[in-house]
Parts: sequence; structure tokens; C-alpha cells
Amino acid sequence: MMNLDRQLEIQHEALRNERDLFIATLEKNPRYSSLSRAYRDSFSSYLRNPGKQFRSLFFILSCSSFLPGENGSFPYYSAALAIDMMHDFILIHDDLVDGAHRRRGEPTVDSKIYELQAGKKEQARHGALILGDLLYSLSLHLFTSGVRSSARGIDAVSRICEAAVETARGQLREFTLQECTWKDVEEESIYEVYDLKTGYYSFAAPMAVGALLGGAEEQVVSSLEEAGLYLSRAFQIRDDYLDIVSSCKVAGKRPHGDIVRGVKTIPLLYLYNNVSGTDRPFIHQILEEKKLCEGTVDRFLCIVEDSKLREYVHECEEIYLQHAFALFTSHIPECLEKKQLFHLCETLFTRE
Repeated sequence: MMNLDRQLEIQHEALRNERDLFIATLEKNPRYSSLSRAYRDSFSSYLRNPGKQFRSLFFILSCSSFLPGENGSFPYYSAALAIDMMHDFILIHDDLVDGAHRRRGEPTVDSKIYELQAGKKEQARHGALILGDLLYSLSLHLFTSGVRSSARGIDAVSRICEAAVETARGQLREFTLQECTWKDVEEESIYEVYDLKTGYYSFAAPMAVGALLGGAEEQVVSSLEEAGLYLSRAFQIRDDYLDIVSSCKVAGKRPHGDIVRGVKTIPLLYLYNNVSGTDRPFIHQILEEKKLCEGTVDRFLCIVEDSKLREYVHECEEIYLQHAFALFTSHIPECLEKKQLFHLCETLFTRE
């Protein structure tokens, strides 16, 4: 029997093939080819750099765990691709909101348009915004087409749309928190943002909708949605920690962006509340003034290293992972896909 890494790689290959087919079909469409070269090249280039694709893998493995005696090829690869493309759409908008210039080690969509249009920055941002909307429309159309044959297709589409609504709510809630002073921020408010902004579309919806299309009962679907929210909290805490300690090369985007934008995260709240002595006013000043310049980065990172933040992040991560795994164990039948699901989590949560 091939190992679990190879089995996941086969799924990755199938998703890449599905994406390549989608891009090839899109580029032959006269309506797409009528767009300016700057828009076409920026959009196609972005689609060809998909990232980890773990959202679609959670969807595939959750669905396959419940498909009764499925002997042929997986029937919902186009729907799986659509889930990843919805993530791509969200990132385009995130980069515009954050003023980011790098994503996955490459220029953001608006930066790429700006390069190709020779310096029209505002127009590039507007173009990227519309391309993001285009990508969401294409992904929703692709998902709808992909689940049309299922008796539960309408419910699946409804849940995917609901996840998009929750994501927007989470983004707006994050904006509200950014205006709060650190002393007024509570952990639960940050976790609410984690659940809404990241949890539903990244983990909860892919797992719940996958199980739904696979034929799972409603109680199981709800339990896997809950498991997805636990996974999301573990993932986001780790991701926010990496934003603090990673270099630009490792992160693929500008590090310390959360500090500069005033984003409230669990790791930063831990530093605000727990660093003591002469370092405490320094940390408070950094977070409250939203400034981390070249002259203060080294001291800041030394304080982080000397604190117990790493251990705290690991502890939180483990708690939420164990909650999720308990739900997996109780509600997913014993099968190869269940083993792959645990292995995917192990791979995802050992990233540095």
C-alpha cells in the first residue's frame, strides 16, 4: 500500500489537473480574451499559483469518507477546485484591504497589474477588486455546476454561500476590533473573528459540505462543522504566531503586518497581557502605536523569544486539535480517507 504522503499527492495532482483544465477553458472564452492583457495576465498568473489547497483536500476527504462504495473517480473535483478558488478570491480582497504587495512569494494581483500598466496605481487596485469579484462569481458557478447532479446539491450551495456571508461578517468584525485599544480586547472577541473570518470557509464549510454530499446524516455534518471551527482556531493561532516570528522569505508576505495594521490576535494579546518588567511598556508602546521599525525589531523578537509565547501557542493549538480529533474519531467511519484526514492535519500543523 502506498504511503499517506503519496496518497495526498495524488489528490493534489488531480486538483492541479482540474485547475489547469479550468484555466485553459477560461482562456479560450472570448469574453475573457477580450479583457486587456494586464488583467488577463495578472488573473491567469494568480490562478496558476494556488498555494497549499488544503481546503479542497478537507472537502475531498470528508466527502469520500461517506460516499457509499465509490469505485470510480471522485465525482466532485470541480466543486473542490471551486472551494480553493473562493479562498483565492478572498485573498485578493485581503491584499487590497491590507495594502500588501506580496502573496505566496509573488506580487499581489494589483501589484502585477500596476507593473503591466506602467504606473496607474489606483486603476490597478480597482482592477484587482473587480477581478476578485469575477473570481468569486466563477468559483460559485463552478461549485454549483459541480454539485448539480447531487440530490443535496442545493443544500451544499446554500452552505457555501452562508460561509461567504460569515467571512464578510468576520472581516467587518476585525475592522471594529482594530479600533479598540488593547486593554479593552477580550480573547473571545478575537476567537469570534477567527471563527467567522477564517473558520467557516477554510475548514467548517469544506468538511461539512463534503460530508453532506457524501451522504452523512445531519448530526454528523454539524459535528464536522464544529470540528472545522476547532481546526481553524488551531490554524489561525499558529498563523498569527508565524506572522510575529517569520521572515518575509518564509512567510511569502510582509512579516509583522498584524502589528502595523493593529490587528488583534491571540499571540499579540498574550504578549500585551503577560510580558512583565521593563519590557512591558515597550511591548505596550509597540502594539498601541502600531509601529515596529528596523531599530526596534531585534528587541521585540528577543522579548518574544524570552517569553513563553511559543509554549502558549503550542498549548492552545493542541487543545483545539484534540477537540477536533475527538469529533473525527466519533463521527467519521473507519476508512482510508479518515487516516488521510489525520495525516493532512499532522502535515498542516507541523509547518514552521
